[in-house]
Amino acid sequence: MDNPNLNLPEKNNYDDQAASYAKSRYYRNLQHKYREEPYEDAFRPLYYLATGAGFFANVLSIITGFAYVFGFIFAMVARLPYPAAISTVLALVVLVGLEILQRFLGSSYFRYYYQYGYRGPYASRLNGLLIGMILAGVASVYISYSGGFTFTEYASTKPSKESAPQKDLAALDAEFDPLINAAAQEADTYRRSKLWKGRLADKDASKYNALLAEKNLLVQQKLTAKSATSTWNETQLARADSTYTAALGAWQQDINRKGTNLGHFTIFFILLLHGCMWFLEHYDFRTAIQYAQAAGKAKAAQQQTAIAHSSPTPAPGAADPRFDRLESLLLQALQSNPKIPAPDPHPGILPTPEPSPNGVHPSGLSRTVIQGFRQSEPLPSPTLAPEVALHATQPVLEHVSTNHLELLDIFTILHHDRNSAEPKRYSLREVENFISTYEARLKEALEEGKKDAVIRNRTQRLDYWKGRKGELLEKMKGYEECPLG
Repeated sequence: MDNPNLNLPEKNNYDDQAASYAKSRYYRNLQHKYREEPYEDAFRPLYYLATGAGFFANVLSIITGFAYVFGFIFAMVARLPYPAAISTVLALVVLVGLEILQRFLGSSYFRYYYQYGYRGPYASRLNGLLIGMILAGVASVYISYSGGFTFTEYASTKPSKESAPQKDLAALDAEFDPLINAAAQEADTYRRSKLWKGRLADKDASKYNALLAEKNLLVQQKLTAKSATSTWNETQLARADSTYTAALGAWQQDINRKGTNLGHFTIFFILLLHGCMWFLEHYDFRTAIQYAQAAGKAKAAQQQTAIAHSSPTPAPGAADPRFDRLESLLLQALQSNPKIPAPDPHPGILPTPEPSPNGVHPSGLSRTVIQGFRQSEPLPSPTLAPEVALHATQPVLEHVSTNHLELLDIFTILHHDRNSAEPKRYSLREVENFISTYEARLKEALEEGKKDAVIRNRTQRLDYWKGRKGELLEKMKGYEECPLG
């Protein structure tokens, strides 16, 4: 029963909103944001950032290490003419050379690692590059860390010792000596004026002693003032020394703190330099294999198209017309007997991914596994080959005459499929096609320097089909005249 409260609109209310969204700038921004980009475009900003950070790390290492190397060389050439100029040139040569060596070893290591990996003769080369990269990095870290302290010391101002205020002791002498001399002169004049027969009266003697006491008091005041002044001067000197020692200690602590921070900063950037070298090589390698895969896919598609529209490769050497007539007869016999399996367009070959020397499986490149004899390479996935029941016996050739059976036995070889064990017969032309194919693939493996296992397997496949060709030629020797002629 219909619900009278249900009101269904005749059109979708979101159609107008979707149409306006398709015309909006937000839609265009999202299209640009989520578009498919190649690896080089997606990570190009990071590539530029890694390039700049790597060179900044080199420059920072040179600047911090310059003070250390300069001081070390200057101590050896201080007695030569122009020691500063010689030390500057030699320090720059050493530091720039060390940074160039560090970049060369690091970039070469990561490039060979991505291109070849730790296999074959490249393993020892990679180990040597890794050891050299570590040693160069350790030397750069040591020089930069040590130079951080020297650079900080040169860049800061060492505190100077301030002079302590001192009072002049000679001023006390100039102040008290006239008074003391005057008091002494007065006492001596009084004594001479009062002498009678070389003696002083008691009253005169008391006065004379009072004058001498005034002189001695002035002398005592002078000594006290000089002692106090000397003590004050020593106190000011000690205070100045203490202030300078404290300022020098604070300055040294500041040098150590800033030098340690600068050393850690340079170590971080040296490690960052190696990370940047890794990313630059990773970026180049990923970009290269991306376009190589695209080119491989296009080439594989072109080859498949060419194979689909091309005729079989003619057998080398002079063609015998009997073989052409025999091949036609065999095809008729196979078509008239459904129990005989049809020839495989790529007999004995199963495409499987073949790794490149660096372990990457680029699409568009494949290797082949021949059927009928054991290989040392991994077997293809069972899903690649159809499940076919094993045939314990060879198929019975129905509707084929005795002459046809004899020709099938003489002018063909029986080859059992490795996975399905199905028997297949191949003529001399097909066997020679296999030989030509594997000769080309073996030549390609030798020219491209593929792994020894790949070269060995392709050699075994080529030898296998050459042996089957010899076997077929031995059978055909006894056939002097074609009965079909």
